[in-house]
Amino acid sequence: MSEISLLDDYRERRIEGKTQNPHDKGNGSGGPGGPGDMESRLAKLEAHAEHMQTGIGEIKGDLNDVSKDVQAIRVRLAWGSGAAAVIIGLLAWLANNRFDQVVEMITK
Repeated sequence: MSEISLLDDYRERRIEGKTQNPHDKGNGSGGPGGPGDMESRLAKLEAHAEHMQTGIGEIKGDLNDVSKDVQAIRVRLAWGSGAAAVIIGLLAWLANNRFDQVVEMITK
């Protein structure tokens, strides 16, 4: 049997309704999926879009919290490094003053 005769046979069976469209969900509305199926698919799509919007909103909130945490860490680091610099400066000043006193005691 040739390919053309197979296609003709398939077309005849489609016309008679003996062969079902693989995209037809069996709702009898015709076409790929049909209009009844389109409404349910649209409802699913809207539900998924709404779910994605709530997810994006949660991500934005989490990102805002992370940004605040990073800012707090920066402030703490700035204050900590400033305090460390002051302490190191005081220790250096004390060591320098005491070193002079030790040298004076040795030389006397």
